[in-house]
Parts: sequence; C-alpha cells; structure tokens
Amino acid sequence: IEKIEANSDVGYAIVLLTPDDVGGVSGGDVSARARQNVIWEWGYLVAKLGRNRVACLRKGDVELPSDLHGIVRIDVGQDIRNQAAEIAKELRAAGYHLNDQ
Repeated sequence: IEKIEANSDVGYAIVLLTPDDVGGVSGGDVSARARQNVIWEWGYLVAKLGRNRVACLRKGDVELPSDLHGIVRIDVGQDIRNQAAEIAKELRAAGYHLNDQ
C-alpha cells in the first residue's frame, strides 16, 4: 500500500487486468481473475480519484467484481495500440488535451 500511496498523486489512472489468477465460489467452477491486489488497488484509485478518472484495460476473459461493472472498462487484445482511440477518448473526457499523432 505504501508504494501506491506514494505514487498516486496523479490526475488519471489506468489499471490493467490480466488473467493471472483463477478463482470462484467454493465448490463451484473457477474462472480467470486478475490478481486480488490489483482489484484492491483499482478500488483505491477509484475512491481517491473518482470513477471518471480511472480506466480499466481488461485483457482476456477476466472476471470482474460486480461492484465495478459501472466503471470505464476497455477490452484489449494482444496489441493495446488497437484501443488507442478509445483510451484517448476517455482521457479527453477527463479533461486532458492530447496531441494526435
């Protein structure tokens, strides 16, 4: 937590969810999940910055906590550059001026 507190004086955050863990209800099916610390850090950043200042890039079929479904989520494939326009749109909506190249 100290690292994220020390480095969270930012105006916008992008969280990357990758299928690094698996989990599920005890005795039920398991599914791909992001590391639980990443989910916690995502929530911390949303609380600190506000929902409109945090975007989630989700790679693969990663399970999302139901409480986080209303937050900006951008699904990415192998090459994140394919979603550059969508990421730029979210940054502009948060008040950032970008130089398109």
